[in-house]
Amino acid sequence: MLSRVAESLYWLGRYLERADNIARLLEASIEMMQDLDLETMEQVRSDWSPLAECLGLADFQPGNAQQKDRDSILEYLIFSQENQSSIVNCIRFARENARGMREQISAEMWEHLNHYYLWSRNTAGREWFAKSSFDFLEHIRNQSALFHGIAHGSMPRNNGWDFLQAGIFIERAEKSTRFLDDELHLLSRVAQRDLTQWNAVLKSCSARQAYQQKYMAGVQRRLVAELLLLDARFPRSVRFCVTRADHSLRLISGAPPFSFSNTAEQASGLLLARLSYGTVDEHLSPSLHQSMDRLQCEINDLHGAVHSFYFNQQNAAPMPETDMWQHAASQ
Repeated sequence: MLSRVAESLYWLGRYLERADNIARLLEASIEMMQDLDLETMEQVRSDWSPLAECLGLADFQPGNAQQKDRDSILEYLIFSQENQSSIVNCIRFARENARGMREQISAEMWEHLNHYYLWSRNTAGREWFAKSSFDFLEHIRNQSALFHGIAHGSMPRNNGWDFLQAGIFIERAEKSTRFLDDELHLLSRVAQRDLTQWNAVLKSCSARQAYQQKYMAGVQRRLVAELLLLDARFPRSVRFCVTRADHSLRLISGAPPFSFSNTAEQASGLLLARLSYGTVDEHLSPSLHQSMDRLQCEINDLHGAVHSFYFNQQNAAPMPETDMWQHAASQ
């Protein structure tokens, strides 16, 4: 497979997953506002900039207080053309990547992406948002779920599928760490926020029911962190996402378990080992914020290794060879 095609599939997965995650965060935040008392609600409504910080948008620099209120932040995160990671731009970039290698995806996947893009650019989308922001964001999530369903049912399980999945799960893992970062939450400046804040985190990851089924307890910061960081079965936990990304990378190269054939597999294997054998208390000490910062750096390093080895071969690091990999290659 050409590296250009592989890169387009990888970024197709990342951009669609990014749009879905931004919609999830905003939807949970809007719903959370209904649980606040009037005084706290007014305090929070005037400054939604923590959401842009949570999403890692370093270029967001509001010029005045009015540019940080709820409506301005929603406009910036959903419709802004200047924001490269706004929802409408993510959908546009996903379609552009798909258009360059349409022969690698099914006709149904392309048709869905094209309709999704046209809807996002149409004035009807803005009118829908003005009428009900909650319904608009729910529609974004539903369109993402529909794309995943179409892809699962119509795309061959080849290297193209593996690059698409690697992009999806690396993006999802990175965003899950951001949702857990307690110092970048919308309620980070409000006292007595724990229950409401962690309920919103569960909502953003569709994890409320999974949490109750596993713990049968009230919402607690430690248990939420354990579920969304270390659970091996929940599909939006960081460990689950890194496991799937690592699996996809190994399918591409054919490397057996407990070995690595390139720097991308080395990075994913090291991160997966720390998540598989670590405890939640290690992530809570000295602070959850510092732990999430470290995980985000490691996930970004994994992305950099994938990009360097597969998409930018001129800068690729030499391929390391473990004993097990040498044995597998000889076979």
